[in-house]
Amino acid sequence: ASFALKGELFCKGYRDLPVDENPRTKGRGRSWGAQFLVRKFNGNPKGWLSVTYLRSFRSADTTLREYRSDYDTPLIFSLVSQSYLGKGFSLGVKLRYATGRPYTPVTGARFESGGWVPLYGEINSSRYPYYLRADMRLTRFSTLRGYPFILFLELLNVTNRRNVVAWTYSEDYSERKPVVYFSFMPVLGFVLIF
Repeated sequence: ASFALKGELFCKGYRDLPVDENPRTKGRGRSWGAQFLVRKFNGNPKGWLSVTYLRSFRSADTTLREYRSDYDTPLIFSLVSQSYLGKGFSLGVKLRYATGRPYTPVTGARFESGGWVPLYGEINSSRYPYYLRADMRLTRFSTLRGYPFILFLELLNVTNRRNVVAWTYSEDYSERKPVVYFSFMPVLGFVLIF
């Protein structure tokens, strides 16, 4: 077969989850979603495409108030493709999109005991911007003195998108700056098998 189609629905409950720093506080959680995957095995190009819908929530046994878990990512999209170009060359492409992860926002600050202390909003009530990353890889397969030799050039984050993973704050928490994954990065490498 040249193609495969796979679909999954999932639903799971959790008990006795750690909450904060207190080992006596137990949390509960639930998550559900669906994943669909299409895979192409033969021909040119080969690869796969997946789409995932995921919801995940937590609550502490002291309040039973439910909030988004750190893993609540409603939409995840992945595409991986590889094409053989001839004469030992192949070109691979990876594309990934995901809804921004939840985080607990800083809503203000107060001065206390000689320093600023942040004031927080509702747990995981905000989201980071969406994540988007595209990578490309050109590979050359050959031999070196009879041993398999692979030479590759990889271009990571070709769109140079600034994917935010956290925030850093000024001393009084009045200003914030993004902490980002790496920007565009070329990588040249080789593999020699002997």
